[in-house]
Amino acid sequence: MEEAEEKTQQLPSLSEFKTLSIELLSSSLFDEPSPKENTAETHLLSRLCLILDEYQEQSYLLDPHLEDLVKPLIVALRSFFSDPASTSLLASTRLHRLSRLIYTFTKVRGAKTILRLFPHEVTDLGILLSLLSNESTLGATTWETRYILLLWFSLVVMLPFKLATTSQEKTDGIEVIGMRYLGSASKERDAAVTLLARYYSRPDSSLNNFLSTCATSFSTTPLSPLLATGLLSALNQILRLSSPRMLLSHYSSLYRLLGVCDASEVRKGGALMGKYHMKLAGRLALLKLEGAGEREEMEVPDEVEVLVQELLEGTQDQATIVRWSSAKYLARISERIPSSFSSQIFEALLSPFDEPDQSLDEEKAESSWHGSCLAFAEFSRRKVVPDDAIERLIPCILRALLFDRKKGVQSLGSSVRDSAAYCLWSLARVLPPSKAAPHANQLAEHLVAVAVKLDFFTVGVRKRSFLHAASLVAEHCEYRNGLVRHLMSVTLTHYDPEIRTLGAGALMRIASLDAEVLVPPLVESQIALLATKDTSRLHGVILSLGALATAAEATSEPLRTELKLKIFLAICALPPASLNVYGSGSILLSAALAALESSATPEGLSDSTSWWGSVELASKSSVEEAHERAADAVRAISVVHDCRLDYSMQNQPHLNKVVDRLILFASTPAPAKKAPKSPPPIKPKGLASTIEGKRNGIDALNLLAMSSGNLEILGSSRIERVVDVVLAGFGDYTVDQRGDSLGQEVLDTAISSLLKQAVEKLDGLRERAGKTLEVLASLECLRWSGGRGLRGIDILEGIHERLSEWRTFNWAAERLFPLLAIPEYRSPLLEGAILGITPHSASSAFIDFAISLPLHAEEDESVYSLFDLLQQLVALGKANFTSNRLFIPVLNVFGMLVESGAFDEFEEESEIHLLRDILLLATRSVAQMKSWPRLAASIKIVASFLAYDHVGETAAKSVPVFLAHPLPALRQLTAEEIFTVVGDWDNASLQSLLSDVMWSQDGPEQAEAADQGPVLLGHVFGLIAYGVLLSTFYHYRYNNNDAWGRTSKVLKCAIWAVVLLNTAFCALGAHDIWFFGTLLTNNVYLCLTGTLPETVEPLFSGTVASIVQIVLAARACRVVPVGIWRWVYLAVVGSLIILAFLGTVATTIWSVAYHKDPYTNFMPISFGTTMELWMWFESATDLAISGTYIFVIRKRIKSGVNELTGSVLRMVINITLQSALYTTVFATTAALLCQVYVSKGQTNDNLYSYMFWIPLGPLYGLSLFTTLSTADRVQTTLGHQRELAEMRVSIPASYGRQTEALPEDQQNSMLFPNVSATSSRPRSVPSVREGVSLKEWEA
Repeated sequence: MEEAEEKTQQLPSLSEFKTLSIELLSSSLFDEPSPKENTAETHLLSRLCLILDEYQEQSYLLDPHLEDLVKPLIVALRSFFSDPASTSLLASTRLHRLSRLIYTFTKVRGAKTILRLFPHEVTDLGILLSLLSNESTLGATTWETRYILLLWFSLVVMLPFKLATTSQEKTDGIEVIGMRYLGSASKERDAAVTLLARYYSRPDSSLNNFLSTCATSFSTTPLSPLLATGLLSALNQILRLSSPRMLLSHYSSLYRLLGVCDASEVRKGGALMGKYHMKLAGRLALLKLEGAGEREEMEVPDEVEVLVQELLEGTQDQATIVRWSSAKYLARISERIPSSFSSQIFEALLSPFDEPDQSLDEEKAESSWHGSCLAFAEFSRRKVVPDDAIERLIPCILRALLFDRKKGVQSLGSSVRDSAAYCLWSLARVLPPSKAAPHANQLAEHLVAVAVKLDFFTVGVRKRSFLHAASLVAEHCEYRNGLVRHLMSVTLTHYDPEIRTLGAGALMRIASLDAEVLVPPLVESQIALLATKDTSRLHGVILSLGALATAAEATSEPLRTELKLKIFLAICALPPASLNVYGSGSILLSAALAALESSATPEGLSDSTSWWGSVELASKSSVEEAHERAADAVRAISVVHDCRLDYSMQNQPHLNKVVDRLILFASTPAPAKKAPKSPPPIKPKGLASTIEGKRNGIDALNLLAMSSGNLEILGSSRIERVVDVVLAGFGDYTVDQRGDSLGQEVLDTAISSLLKQAVEKLDGLRERAGKTLEVLASLECLRWSGGRGLRGIDILEGIHERLSEWRTFNWAAERLFPLLAIPEYRSPLLEGAILGITPHSASSAFIDFAISLPLHAEEDESVYSLFDLLQQLVALGKANFTSNRLFIPVLNVFGMLVESGAFDEFEEESEIHLLRDILLLATRSVAQMKSWPRLAASIKIVASFLAYDHVGETAAKSVPVFLAHPLPALRQLTAEEIFTVVGDWDNASLQSLLSDVMWSQDGPEQAEAADQGPVLLGHVFGLIAYGVLLSTFYHYRYNNNDAWGRTSKVLKCAIWAVVLLNTAFCALGAHDIWFFGTLLTNNVYLCLTGTLPETVEPLFSGTVASIVQIVLAARACRVVPVGIWRWVYLAVVGSLIILAFLGTVATTIWSVAYHKDPYTNFMPISFGTTMELWMWFESATDLAISGTYIFVIRKRIKSGVNELTGSVLRMVINITLQSALYTTVFATTAALLCQVYVSKGQTNDNLYSYMFWIPLGPLYGLSLFTTLSTADRVQTTLGHQRELAEMRVSIPASYGRQTEALPEDQQNSMLFPNVSATSSRPRSVPSVREGVSLKEWEA
């Protein structure tokens, strides 16, 4: 009683709650609050909820005051809904707050208790039915309001008169309302279950309608887990509340429902659904046994046998709550069935213990043993354990107490051991003394003494169980031998090294109780086991020998010396190879050194130096524990064998030499300036190769300085060097962070590092750093004049207190965070503070400090503001974006600041820009991330930012990336976080989407998936075209010297540019094939974001297209008649080429920007529009060039030419069509796909256009070479390659103006002056200097 009163005094005062609730109710629910009132009432509600939350663990303390606290709230709620005007005011903010407060009462004290205080008059039925039936207006309320209304309705439907007498519509409305919320994912489902259960338990309700609905829902494929869970929960409540007589009339329908609800679908639905399924089976079995007659005389119905089999299978389910529900109902059923049938159930539960330990996998063995033990405990509590089964049960339970399986790095079996202990507790309560005697007589003498010595806190912690509880129990000889046997056979051979170490400690304490008897035989047996090859067993043996050597101290001489000598020589005789086994770390070596330490004797060290081998082996190890154990061993050996050095004035030269070596070992040379292309600097000899070595060197300097007695022995210069090394060590967090020289900068660096350590999460480090700060702050020598010395000395002086609590993070943080105002200390201190904030440590000190800062520094730059803090946090996050060690705490801090309302007053442009930086930091490269803590912290920030007007739209754009992430847990968390934010929004469809979709499962309801085929196909086709391009270039460059020789320098540069750009483009394409081909997810947003090399691919492709189009346009220009038409042609084609290139540049800019930040619109036009314009202009340019070329040549043919010339010109047209066809078709198809899909917002289909624009670069290169090889193809086709190669045809430059008026024969003679109209073989003629070649004309 006194304890309860003391706890009550520690809880918040309820008088404050009453005062605050009166203040909250003083405002009318029909009026909307002003912004100022809204803020005040929000804080008021938070305080009220906080007071109630303090009573969560002792909610019964509220009972005497519950009516006074809750009644005013319910009266206000009823008054509001009784007013007809309330229907239009359901979105009232104050109504939401009132509902939230009442819901908090139901959460703390329980819905059943609070529901008794609600009114239940006849008029309430119509009010609630009208409110809950109007789904459109009810959607404006919060889920808390709907939950409270449904709870209230569940009480009103129990009015003691037939509801059908009032109106049939009311009864139908109750069913509709309950079914509407039965599939909800929030608390509304619990209230709907209560409503339906109470309604259908009425005699005047139609239970058949509900059973038909259940059968239809259970047979639907796929089964909705949320709805099925609600239906099963409602069925259980109906079976609990309804009379057996009414239920038996519907038993066949209820029984069939279990068959309709498939077991595999139940397992997919989760543990809660499985629990309700087992409870339904158990309740149906109990219902069937209702009134079946005397227990021993009844015949078990077939339905009960089937249900019992299902419950037996439930005891082996993977979920604990399913196994426990099955176990409870099996015990209840066994109370009502004949003992023979009950014995069969018991035998079935014993069957998992009869199987060999290795016949089942770890998880199945754990679940089956755990379920059986729970069932045994329930059987024991209800006294239905068969008498003949006790002998078999107790050995099985004892085996379960030792159940321990290793799976990977995890240990399975704690649940089995707990359930076995629960079973023994149950047996002890109900087992008669006569039955317990055979198993407890030998233990009964000291049971009371053991019970007095042990409590939960002693055995609840594993370390205390081994090192404290075991020795207390072993004081009674009845338990001693059993404990020793268990330690030797089980604990010291355990797979976990920590368990073996604890077992050795327990063995040492137990053996010390009777060392003369226990230690000698144990030493002999353990020495014999040193030859084992099993690493775990050898480790346990060495640990036990070390423990026994310590326990031998309790023996008398000469037995003590004999035992320790045996152990020492046995450890020294171990070969070094057995102590340095690969994969065992240093545990064997450390255990051997610990055994040497505890067994060192003068007799063992007189003639033997073999112990030094283990010490030397430890000195070569990089493991710190091995170094410590070696030091402990040498220290213990030096006690019985003189190993010390005399550091006195006589050994000063040797001492100075040692100090100089240690100074060099622990120091770091200044970084030398490295010349370009010079080899890396050679590290001086004598320096520490690891950071651990450097730390040990500084520790050794400290020990030497302290042990020397008089520091003047070392000399002033040497002392200065020691101080420099120690101060430089303050900044040595990693191998590449060093200090500087002695002075103000070094002092600032050292103090900054100490401050960082003083707020980090390691308690021991924080305490040592704090104590060092206290000493430094008290030194007068560090208070230099002229503004030099310790900065912030006034703050540092404040850390001196009589009782300093550096191990408490909040205590240290409150005293050191004000130093953030000092720029020299800011970065390290903030970094240490961020690292000190973890999900398992307090963060209130930092958040409170941040909120206490002014928003801006105004004109005083020396004032540290919240805006400055946030800017520095953003900079810290950007600098450590790839380091989860710092980046995740930064995100967590941002999330805590959002929850605390630190950003609520951000309205200026600079503040909004800072919020966008935080959002970008949280969402950058989310699709590629796999770190769960990082992703969880990011989605919390995104969800919180949805409520801010200035960044809410940007945050909403990143939500699909989280909902489409390959991690199912992240998708589920995203839906939950977003649902929490949008709970107050008037968007029922969005809430339904977030709650109904199973985001944790992969299925068609998930976010859009990308079809990676077009991207891969486009790159593969591009690589094939690039191979053809390389082959063509090689033939043109090296196998056709005449053609290459005739090519101008400008054209050669263009050819080389096309080839090299295509090479670079295809290299990026190969990278894309690897990236998309090995992508573990087809997330459309990840595919669209792509990689940084992928974003510049459009620029390469567009540049190749522009070069080729310029060359072709220039060559086509020669056949266009001189005059206005040529200028028009150049203007049109030139404009198209420029526009196409600008489209390329715009597409590239969009790609890079989208990769960096996919949630911000950087340009007035979208990415799809830029790609669409680029493709259309490329297509138009190709059509303009090739169309003009073909038009002029066809016009020439129609004007009249001879047969030979006509065939040549028609061949040129065909070649032109071939060269322009594939580029034009591919560009036009890509443009059409962009037009059809991207412009309509179909993000996934955006990738289809990639299949056609990606190969354009190599195709344009082939188009160029096709045009350049026209002359060779003409010569080959006409069969006169040799003669035509030597021919040079003189064509005047004014041919385009003069030839149209000439007759056909004269045109032919100008084209082929040495070929007659009837000749098929041209004759070789000298070339004409002032003409143009056939190659040039053909262009």
